[in-house]
Amino acid sequence: MHNPDAILPRGTSAAREARQLRQRWFADITAGEKTCYDLIKAACAVDGSGRALHKLKIHHVLVAQPDCSAREARAILRKTVSLLDKPIGTDLDALTIGWLIDSRAGGRRIATYLDVTTALQVPEGFPWSRVPNPVAETFPAPIPLGYPSVPALSPKSVPPVTYDDPWADDE
Repeated sequence: MHNPDAILPRGTSAAREARQLRQRWFADITAGEKTCYDLIKAACAVDGSGRALHKLKIHHVLVAQPDCSAREARAILRKTVSLLDKPIGTDLDALTIGWLIDSRAGGRRIATYLDVTTALQVPEGFPWSRVPNPVAETFPAPIPLGYPSVPALSPKSVPPVTYDDPWADDE
């Protein structure tokens, strides 16, 4: 018979494993071994292994990084929320990694966050020098999540077609 007054251990083994995963990630970020971008990438894992990371608060993760203060973290979140047209009274401490990568937002939240946190790279000599193609040089071609990487097919060459000249003199 189940005793309702018995002290139960903290959750099931799955909950314990999820808590340990979050603690490991938090410790790695605090030590500077991993970044917030690594955490987001792991949380987006196709196989669902990063599902436990969705509960982490964005503010706590940002502050845990060695080069980010609490003031900078709040400024990042405030800017992200303002660009998303959220109400002014939005609780910044309640925003989680799961909220950031939620598929119902259509990628707007993560795109805005990356826009706020990614430094703008201006080439040396700009605006008088030629601007290199930053997309081709900085970022590899995107691979859709969940699909195996397949090399892109090259277009088939089209043989040139010649037509008789209607204005040519018949000889």
